[in-house]
Amino acid sequence: MDEPNEDIISIKPGEITVKATITHKYSHRIKNGNLMTDAVIADKTGTTKAVWFSKQPKDNLVIGSEYIFSGNYRLKYGRLALQSPQYKATGEKPSTDELAESPIVLPARNYPTKSAWKWPEWAGVAIFWVLVIAGIAAYAVYNHSQATPAPTTTNQGSNSGSSSSQASSPGSTLPPAPSTITGNHNGISEIHTPTQADSDSKCTDVTSYDYDWDDDVLCTRPDGSQFYTNYAGGYAADSAFGG
Repeated sequence: MDEPNEDIISIKPGEITVKATITHKYSHRIKNGNLMTDAVIADKTGTTKAVWFSKQPKDNLVIGSEYIFSGNYRLKYGRLALQSPQYKATGEKPSTDELAESPIVLPARNYPTKSAWKWPEWAGVAIFWVLVIAGIAAYAVYNHSQATPAPTTTNQGSNSGSSSSQASSPGSTLPPAPSTITGNHNGISEIHTPTQADSDSKCTDVTSYDYDWDDDVLCTRPDGSQFYTNYAGGYAADSAFGG
Protein backbone atom coordinates (compact mmCIF):
# COMPACT_ATOMS: atom_id res chain seq x y z
CA MET A 1 0.00 0.00 0.00
CA ASP A 2 1.27 3.44 -0.91
CA GLU A 3 2.28 5.96 1.72
CA PRO A 4 -0.16 8.85 2.29
CA ASN A 5 0.70 11.72 -0.01
CA GLU A 6 -1.89 14.41 0.77
CA ASP A 7 -4.25 15.83 3.36
CA ILE A 8 -8.03 15.42 3.22
CA ILE A 9 -8.60 19.12 2.55
CA SER A 10 -6.63 18.93 -0.71
CA ILE A 11 -7.82 15.63 -2.17
CA LYS A 12 -9.54 15.55 -5.57
CA PRO A 13 -11.48 12.78 -7.36
CA GLY A 14 -9.20 9.95 -8.46
CA GLU A 15 -6.86 7.45 -6.83
CA ILE A 16 -5.71 8.80 -3.47
CA THR A 17 -3.94 7.66 -0.30
CA VAL A 18 -4.59 9.46 2.97
CA LYS A 19 -3.95 8.92 6.65
CA ALA A 20 -7.08 9.56 8.69
CA THR A 21 -8.94 8.54 11.82
CA ILE A 22 -12.40 6.97 11.88
CA THR A 23 -14.68 9.25 13.89
CA HIS A 24 -18.07 7.70 13.09
CA LYS A 25 -19.25 4.45 11.52
CA TYR A 26 -22.65 3.11 10.49
CA SER A 27 -23.65 -0.14 8.74
CA HIS A 28 -26.98 -0.99 7.13
CA ARG A 29 -28.28 -3.58 4.71
CA ILE A 30 -29.07 -2.57 1.11
CA LYS A 31 -31.49 -3.97 -1.46
CA ASN A 32 -29.31 -6.83 -2.77
CA GLY A 33 -28.83 -8.19 0.77
CA ASN A 34 -25.27 -6.96 1.21
CA LEU A 35 -24.10 -4.60 3.92
CA MET A 36 -23.03 -1.04 3.31
CA THR A 37 -20.63 0.46 5.84
CA ASP A 38 -20.36 4.25 5.96
CA ALA A 39 -17.45 5.79 7.84
CA VAL A 40 -16.45 9.39 8.46
CA ILE A 41 -12.67 9.76 8.38
CA ALA A 42 -10.84 12.87 9.52
CA ASP A 43 -7.39 14.35 9.86
CA LYS A 44 -6.37 17.74 11.18
CA THR A 45 -7.34 19.44 7.87
CA GLY A 46 -10.84 18.13 7.16
CA THR A 47 -13.28 15.24 6.93
CA THR A 48 -14.68 13.00 4.20
CA LYS A 49 -16.43 9.65 3.85
CA ALA A 50 -15.44 6.13 2.96
CA VAL A 51 -17.91 3.38 2.02
CA TRP A 52 -17.61 -0.39 1.75
CA PHE A 53 -20.02 -2.92 0.22
CA SER A 54 -19.64 -6.43 1.63
CA LYS A 55 -21.58 -9.40 2.99
CA GLN A 56 -20.05 -8.94 6.47
CA PRO A 57 -19.84 -5.77 8.58
CA LYS A 58 -16.48 -4.05 8.85
CA ASP A 59 -15.97 -4.96 12.49
CA ASN A 60 -12.18 -4.48 12.23
CA LEU A 61 -12.66 -0.77 11.59
CA VAL A 62 -12.47 0.77 15.05
CA ILE A 63 -13.81 4.23 15.80
CA GLY A 64 -11.03 6.44 17.14
CA SER A 65 -8.24 4.45 15.44
CA GLU A 66 -6.01 5.85 12.69
CA TYR A 67 -5.64 4.09 9.30
CA ILE A 68 -4.01 4.60 5.94
CA PHE A 69 -6.75 4.49 3.29
CA SER A 70 -6.04 3.96 -0.39
CA GLY A 71 -8.63 3.85 -3.15
CA ASN A 72 -10.76 5.68 -5.69
CA TYR A 73 -12.23 8.93 -4.45
CA ARG A 74 -15.22 9.70 -6.66
CA LEU A 75 -18.80 10.87 -6.86
CA LYS A 76 -21.39 8.10 -6.42
CA TYR A 77 -25.06 8.34 -5.43
CA GLY A 78 -24.74 12.12 -5.26
CA ARG A 79 -21.76 12.31 -2.88
CA LEU A 80 -17.97 12.19 -2.93
CA ALA A 81 -16.49 9.28 -1.00
CA LEU A 82 -13.69 6.75 -1.02
CA GLN A 83 -15.23 3.69 -2.67
CA SER A 84 -14.31 0.44 -0.85
CA PRO A 85 -10.74 1.59 -0.13
CA GLN A 86 -8.00 -0.68 1.16
CA TYR A 87 -6.85 0.22 4.65
CA LYS A 88 -4.07 -0.49 7.15
CA ALA A 89 -4.02 0.44 10.82
CA THR A 90 -1.16 2.68 11.97
CA GLY A 91 -1.64 1.81 15.63
CA GLU A 92 -2.19 5.44 16.52
CA LYS A 93 -5.27 6.91 18.22
CA PRO A 94 -5.20 10.69 17.82
CA SER A 95 -7.21 12.77 20.26
CA THR A 96 -10.28 14.60 19.02
CA ASP A 97 -8.46 17.91 19.56
CA GLU A 98 -6.06 16.95 16.77
CA LEU A 99 -8.84 16.30 14.22
CA ALA A 100 -11.15 18.53 12.21
CA GLU A 101 -14.73 18.64 13.39
CA SER A 102 -16.62 15.61 12.00
CA PRO A 103 -20.33 15.50 11.20
CA ILE A 104 -22.48 12.77 12.73
CA VAL A 105 -23.24 9.93 10.33
CA LEU A 106 -26.99 9.59 9.88
CA PRO A 107 -28.68 6.46 8.48
CA ALA A 108 -29.62 8.28 5.28
CA ARG A 109 -30.36 6.29 2.10
CA ASN A 110 -28.78 8.07 -0.85
CA TYR A 111 -29.81 5.52 -3.45
CA PRO A 112 -31.68 6.49 -6.63
CA THR A 113 -35.17 5.06 -7.02
CA LYS A 114 -37.29 4.55 -10.14
CA SER A 115 -40.17 6.59 -8.76
CA ALA A 116 -40.92 8.40 -5.54
CA TRP A 117 -44.60 7.47 -5.79
CA LYS A 118 -45.91 3.94 -5.33
CA TRP A 119 -49.37 2.43 -5.64
CA PRO A 120 -51.03 2.09 -2.23
CA GLU A 121 -51.47 -1.52 -1.14
CA TRP A 122 -55.27 -1.35 -1.29
CA ALA A 123 -55.37 -0.03 -4.88
CA GLY A 124 -54.99 -3.46 -6.49
CA VAL A 125 -57.83 -4.95 -4.42
CA ALA A 126 -60.10 -1.98 -5.17
CA ILE A 127 -59.47 -2.23 -8.93
CA PHE A 128 -60.15 -5.99 -8.83
CA TRP A 129 -63.55 -5.55 -7.16
CA VAL A 130 -64.53 -2.69 -9.48
CA LEU A 131 -63.88 -4.97 -12.46
CA VAL A 132 -65.81 -7.84 -10.86
CA ILE A 133 -68.85 -5.66 -10.10
CA ALA A 134 -68.75 -4.13 -13.59
CA GLY A 135 -68.66 -7.62 -15.11
CA ILE A 136 -71.64 -8.80 -13.03
CA ALA A 137 -73.65 -5.69 -13.98
CA ALA A 138 -72.87 -6.14 -17.67
CA TYR A 139 -73.90 -9.81 -17.51
CA ALA A 140 -77.19 -8.92 -15.78
CA VAL A 141 -78.01 -6.27 -18.40
CA TYR A 142 -77.24 -8.73 -21.19
CA ASN A 143 -79.49 -11.43 -19.67
CA HIS A 144 -82.31 -8.93 -19.18
CA SER A 145 -82.09 -7.82 -22.80
CA GLN A 146 -82.21 -11.44 -23.96
CA ALA A 147 -85.20 -12.20 -21.73
CA THR A 148 -87.34 -9.22 -22.76
CA PRO A 149 -89.94 -10.38 -25.36
CA ALA A 150 -90.07 -8.63 -28.69
CA PRO A 151 -93.07 -6.33 -29.12
CA THR A 152 -95.96 -7.86 -31.08
CA THR A 153 -96.95 -6.20 -34.33
CA THR A 154 -100.53 -5.46 -35.36
CA ASN A 155 -102.15 -5.54 -38.78
CA GLN A 156 -101.66 -2.32 -40.71
CA GLY A 157 -104.54 -0.37 -42.21
CA SER A 158 -108.15 -0.02 -41.19
CA ASN A 159 -108.24 -3.32 -39.25
CA SER A 160 -105.25 -2.55 -37.00
CA GLY A 161 -107.33 -1.05 -34.20
CA SER A 162 -109.88 -3.88 -34.11
CA SER A 163 -107.15 -6.56 -34.26
CA SER A 164 -105.29 -5.05 -31.33
CA SER A 165 -108.49 -4.81 -29.36
CA GLN A 166 -109.37 -8.44 -30.03
CA ALA A 167 -105.93 -9.65 -28.97
CA SER A 168 -106.00 -7.82 -25.64
CA SER A 169 -109.65 -7.80 -24.60
CA PRO A 170 -111.06 -10.65 -22.49
CA GLY A 171 -113.72 -12.68 -24.29
CA SER A 172 -112.47 -11.81 -27.77
CA THR A 173 -112.03 -14.58 -30.37
CA LEU A 174 -109.10 -14.64 -32.78
CA PRO A 175 -109.52 -16.06 -36.29
CA PRO A 176 -108.17 -19.56 -36.90
CA ALA A 177 -104.40 -19.78 -37.30
CA PRO A 178 -102.12 -22.74 -37.98
CA SER A 179 -100.40 -24.24 -34.93
CA THR A 180 -96.65 -23.77 -34.75
CA ILE A 181 -94.88 -26.34 -32.57
CA THR A 182 -91.42 -25.03 -31.72
CA GLY A 183 -90.26 -27.42 -29.01
CA ASN A 184 -91.30 -29.11 -25.83
CA HIS A 185 -91.13 -28.45 -22.14
CA ASN A 186 -90.65 -31.58 -20.02
CA GLY A 187 -92.21 -33.66 -22.82
CA ILE A 188 -95.17 -31.29 -23.36
CA SER A 189 -95.27 -29.43 -26.69
CA GLU A 190 -94.84 -25.69 -26.93
CA ILE A 191 -97.43 -24.24 -29.36
CA HIS A 192 -97.05 -20.53 -29.93
CA THR A 193 -99.94 -20.02 -32.39
CA PRO A 194 -102.85 -22.26 -31.30
CA THR A 195 -105.46 -23.30 -33.89
CA GLN A 196 -109.14 -22.49 -33.57
CA ALA A 197 -109.67 -25.97 -32.12
CA ASP A 198 -107.28 -25.01 -29.29
CA SER A 199 -109.43 -22.05 -28.38
CA ASP A 200 -111.63 -24.35 -26.27
CA SER A 201 -108.67 -25.05 -23.99
CA LYS A 202 -108.42 -23.85 -20.43
CA CYS A 203 -105.16 -22.06 -19.69
CA THR A 204 -103.27 -21.15 -16.56
CA ASP A 205 -100.41 -18.70 -16.07
CA VAL A 206 -97.42 -20.74 -14.83
CA THR A 207 -94.75 -18.08 -15.20
CA SER A 208 -91.28 -19.65 -15.04
CA TYR A 209 -87.98 -18.13 -14.04
CA ASP A 210 -85.81 -19.51 -16.85
CA TYR A 211 -86.10 -16.42 -19.09
CA ASP A 212 -88.07 -18.52 -21.61
CA TRP A 213 -91.16 -16.46 -22.41
CA ASP A 214 -92.63 -19.15 -24.67
CA ASP A 215 -93.64 -21.62 -21.95
CA ASP A 216 -95.26 -19.39 -19.32
CA VAL A 217 -98.88 -20.47 -20.02
CA LEU A 218 -100.08 -24.11 -19.64
CA CYS A 219 -103.28 -25.01 -21.51
CA THR A 220 -105.43 -28.15 -21.22
CA ARG A 221 -107.65 -29.25 -24.13
CA PRO A 222 -111.09 -30.78 -23.62
CA ASP A 223 -109.57 -34.22 -24.32
CA GLY A 224 -107.12 -33.79 -21.45
CA SER A 225 -103.99 -33.23 -23.56
CA GLN A 226 -101.85 -30.24 -22.68
CA PHE A 227 -99.52 -27.78 -24.36
CA TYR A 228 -97.44 -24.79 -23.34
CA THR A 229 -97.72 -21.46 -25.09
CA ASN A 230 -96.87 -17.81 -24.62
CA TYR A 231 -99.19 -15.10 -23.34
CA ALA A 232 -100.52 -14.25 -26.80
CA GLY A 233 -101.31 -17.90 -27.40
CA GLY A 234 -102.95 -18.13 -24.01
CA TYR A 235 -105.30 -15.27 -24.83
CA ALA A 236 -106.14 -16.92 -28.12
CA ALA A 237 -106.88 -20.26 -26.45
CA ASP A 238 -108.68 -19.00 -23.37
CA SER A 239 -109.09 -15.32 -22.70
CA ALA A 240 -109.92 -15.98 -19.05
CA PHE A 241 -106.75 -18.02 -18.38
CA GLY A 242 -108.52 -20.94 -16.88
CA GLY A 243 -111.49 -18.97 -15.63
